[in-house]
Amino acid sequence: MCFLFLTSDLCPPAPLPNPFHLPWSVNRQEHLRTIMDDYDIRSAASILASVKEQEARFERLTRALEEERRNVSLQLERANQPSERMSMSTCPVFVSVYKSEP
Repeated sequence: MCFLFLTSDLCPPAPLPNPFHLPWSVNRQEHLRTIMDDYDIRSAASILASVKEQEARFERLTRALEEERRNVSLQLERANQPSERMSMSTCPVFVSVYKSEP
């Protein structure tokens, strides 16, 4: 029977595992590769989803900006048109009706 506090030639300490032992190392590398591949796939998928969302937002903003540009352009055209200030066709005519008291 061996106890930890006793050391003798009959009961040598158990060897520590070698981290460079080939089967453990290969299995560990495969395990890490599987984890990283899974992480990379999820990471790539989330990046792709984010890019698609940003593209959609960019499209909406581009459409809104183009519409605003058209509105400003129309307002500018209207402001630059010659006005017919004193023309009868554009001047409103106000008619007042007075009732005479009986």
